[in-house]
Amino acid sequence: MTGQPELALLLSLARHELNDHDVSEVRGLLLAHRGALDWGRFLDLAARHRLLPLVGRNIISYRLDHDADRKPLTPYRQVFSGAYVGNRVRNQVQHAEYATVLNALNAADVRYLVRKGPVLDTYGFADLGARQSSDLDLLVDRVDMGAFGAVVEKLGYQQGLLAPDGTVRPYSRRAQVYWKAHLNNSLPFVKYSGSVEVDHFKVDPCHQIAQKSAAVEVTNADLFARSVAQDICGVSSRAMSEVDQMLDLCLHLHKEATALYYLESGKGLRLRQLLDIVVLTRAWPEETWHELIELAHACSAATEIYYALHFASLCYPEAIPQRALASMKPEDTAYLEDFGHMEGKPGRWRASFFERLLGDDQVRTTSSEVPRM
Repeated sequence: MTGQPELALLLSLARHELNDHDVSEVRGLLLAHRGALDWGRFLDLAARHRLLPLVGRNIISYRLDHDADRKPLTPYRQVFSGAYVGNRVRNQVQHAEYATVLNALNAADVRYLVRKGPVLDTYGFADLGARQSSDLDLLVDRVDMGAFGAVVEKLGYQQGLLAPDGTVRPYSRRAQVYWKAHLNNSLPFVKYSGSVEVDHFKVDPCHQIAQKSAAVEVTNADLFARSVAQDICGVSSRAMSEVDQMLDLCLHLHKEATALYYLESGKGLRLRQLLDIVVLTRAWPEETWHELIELAHACSAATEIYYALHFASLCYPEAIPQRALASMKPEDTAYLEDFGHMEGKPGRWRASFFERLLGDDQVRTTSSEVPRM
């Protein structure tokens, strides 16, 4: 799979939980490469893929920092434990803030569905310190944005960019026009936290889970109709059904993995996104996978879902059923190596998938036209 011990170690540790075989494999890697592992590179990889808190927890919880003779296997124990504990405190602060937002939206009868982070924190990882989260991602109909904006602005949020002094400066007119015309999100609302634990809070309203340029056919009416009641951040809320959550994760992963806007800012495909898929589906019975397959074909999203499942299966081969993969596999899979189609500037990767995970992306030969300011 990869000849890089740092990436091999990260893939072995980046799991929701480790069984006895996993623990033995990690310990074997640490012993085999003792004294040769580049721990600086490993820490960079874990942080870049947003996995440092989970990796830290697993190293400490499964006592992988020492061998049987109590000789160190890993340096920086305090870094690994601190990453996990610090992330738990950070997420507690975020959840308390986002509970205020959700309560206010409920009180104003604004319709929304919670997406991704808070749902996965609570119902996927079930450990507030394990997953590194940041935004409160919500699906909100465009027609409800006036009421939505009024609620969050009353709580101190503004649409804009956070300046170094903690103030928020507006997005440029060009950025506002471009996002409205081409993207499925409104510009996010941010608020400076004033705390050490969290720099700022961000509420990110999305109006469609599929990009405007995509051929995917899924309506908000269907997503709201299939939604479920869930306790999110301690607040009674609405979230997508489990299968719709999976659809959303796959579409979002495909977008970030292939759009120049994300690739150029270092926010392309990250291992944490693949792990989210594995964690969400880890207890799925065959009938739920069948529901996903039916939905994929019904809404013309098989290409994007296969993209996400294919790369998840490369990193977690035991987690993705081969039948599900085969049922959505297109005849031509060359698109798996493409990027830039959203911007109309298609390119093809020169580096392999695992080289890209290591950071050898070779993508800065063209540029996105999405304004950043």
